[in-house]
Amino acid sequence: MTTTAELTKQLLEYHGCIYEENVVHQLNEYAKKLMKTILDGASNLADMQKRQNITTEDIKIAYEYLQNPTISTNDLIQVASEKNSQQLNDQFKDQTNYDARLPASETNKLLKPNFQVIVKTQPDQIPLVQQQMEIEKNPNKQQQQQQAPKLGRKKMNIEMDEDQ
Repeated sequence: MTTTAELTKQLLEYHGCIYEENVVHQLNEYAKKLMKTILDGASNLADMQKRQNITTEDIKIAYEYLQNPTISTNDLIQVASEKNSQQLNDQFKDQTNYDARLPASETNKLLKPNFQVIVKTQPDQIPLVQQQMEIEKNPNKQQQQQQAPKLGRKKMNIEMDEDQ
């Protein structure tokens, strides 16, 4: 069985090329890199079509794209039209309900609100919103409220003796 290096030497001699020994190894490395690039492109095309195996069409398109990166989209459109011409499975045709899917069991259904809002107020305090509503209804209360002493923080001066 011939190795890749021997095959490359035979090709160079067949075409009448004068070469150094290092050229054979460089050509082999370039060929491996080129094949890897083409196969990666073909693998990406197969993945886009959701296939696990690479076909010869994938390799041809990947090679053409590598030769001419500004490839026209005709090949890709052709592949897409072939893919779109295939019929869908029957399970997709029967689906007419596109709503959100909820659990089917009775225990997972929400039958009543699952939260409760509790506003904690002290009995002698009226919420600020209620105070404003009462003021709007009765403007005389506003004057009385302005005259009433305001509750809030008091300033206190505390003097401390320093013990030595």
